[in-house]
Amino acid sequence: MYSERLRTLFQTRAHAGNLDGATHYGEAGTPGHGPYIRLWLRLEQGIVTAARYKTFGCPAAIACAEALCEFVEGERSDRDALVTEARILEQVGGVPEGKEHCPALALEAWNSRRGIRSAGDTW
Repeated sequence: MYSERLRTLFQTRAHAGNLDGATHYGEAGTPGHGPYIRLWLRLEQGIVTAARYKTFGCPAAIACAEALCEFVEGERSDRDALVTEARILEQVGGVPEGKEHCPALALEAWNSRRGIRSAGDTW
């Protein structure tokens, strides 16, 4: 059973889609082989001023990507200790049995972030 908070994040998807002016991106999973998250960030002076995602996955994966974006906006990008699997899990109000990989996938996308080198780095 999905938590009320997870259902709200899944339905709202306020951070879903491309991000014009992104300076960094991260990804987790393999496109076409299970859940996949692509994360875009705009950093200004080390602060995440905007975060967006696209994902192919279940409601839990989508909600975890949404929760991650919601959580990191306004934060310093070097504060990795604040972005944890447990924090993402808390933000979505828990995930059902069998969906424990979803917060880890969102965290992997965050941890893999790197600067955008060219227009080819977009999805």
